[in-house]
Amino acid sequence: MTETVAAEETLGAESDALRVLGDNAMSKTEASQQIKGTQSYYYWHGDAERRRLTGEQPVPLPTPQKIMVTHEQPKEKRVKPISTFSFMDDGDLVKVYIPLEAELAGVSMEQVEVEFADRALLATIELPECIHRFSVEPLAHTVDTARCKSSITKSGKLVLKLYKRNPLDRWAKLRSS
Repeated sequence: MTETVAAEETLGAESDALRVLGDNAMSKTEASQQIKGTQSYYYWHGDAERRRLTGEQPVPLPTPQKIMVTHEQPKEKRVKPISTFSFMDDGDLVKVYIPLEAELAGVSMEQVEVEFADRALLATIELPECIHRFSVEPLAHTVDTARCKSSITKSGKLVLKLYKRNPLDRWAKLRSS
């Protein structure tokens, strides 16, 4: 209880001093420094002249430490559809020809990935800046996926050989309607 009484007396003395100082046109900062001295909230500001003359500087802020390095996610490559092709029904197989021109010129089989399914075909050509994709689903008829092959000709065409499951099927169109 004695601490509470002492705190109330201190607050009362400070408010009386501020009223008296207020009449002398003193700022609250100056009044606080005069009452509390070095314990004032404004101590650093009131001592500015001494610090300026002695060259004293405030404590520097600590240098931030990097705690985790995040790796930049690679950008997704843009996918371009391949729309130029031709095909030929050649007895027991169907050949699909994709010309490798412009961006695709000089592509090797290492850059080509072909997936054959019973009624679907997906050819992907991966270049450094984008991915070219040729997709046909559903195919006009079923194919024997175990025998299907792909190759690149000397004339610069990607040839996809689709072996028919039923050699009697005639392919007027590559896609089923």
